[in-house]
Amino acid sequence: MSFAHRLKIFAVGFTVGLVILFVVLNKRQGERKELTAPPTAEAVQREAVPGVLEAYRERRVAMDSKFIAEQHRKPLPGKAWMRILILRGMDPEQVLRIEEYTHEESGVDLVDRVVVMAPDRVEVTLTADATPSELAQAAQPLGCHLLAKTPDGAGVIVGLGGSSLDDYAQAVEGLQALDQLVAGVQPVIYGEAEPFKEDQQKD
Repeated sequence: MSFAHRLKIFAVGFTVGLVILFVVLNKRQGERKELTAPPTAEAVQREAVPGVLEAYRERRVAMDSKFIAEQHRKPLPGKAWMRILILRGMDPEQVLRIEEYTHEESGVDLVDRVVVMAPDRVEVTLTADATPSELAQAAQPLGCHLLAKTPDGAGVIVGLGGSSLDDYAQAVEGLQALDQLVAGVQPVIYGEAEPFKEDQQKD
């Protein structure tokens, strides 16, 4: 696909690609009334991920959408950028955290890699002698709470006090400071894509 064609797609607007997300969010809101038990926040978040990744693969440009509630952009070497943004839908649980890694061509930010993750939870690896109950007690003053054990049993999923960029950063910093209990803090990743590499492979 030529670069001129990419710019034409960009001019149409990445918001078009986010129609998938809009449909999913509103469909979920409509179906909510028909469910006997509401879905978990994680289930609602994960449902939107395929549409978001597909939109990035099709457009390959930095997101521009009315669903962006917050964003933070910082420069990387070689005219590259890393942007963290929060997508927020109609309901409180309709929220995603996205990390974009882009480079600039002719004034357009093209996406090299995108990672979609949970905005309100992280995976915590415990130190050898620590227990989940000890972490639960220590994390409570941070506004955090334990949700579940990780599938491998080596750590726990910790719910944060909120889903904003500041909530996430403060919680991660606070958990990392509990170094007698916490060996590491990692994001809960729902999906990722490398649109530029995937597009080159197609060509």
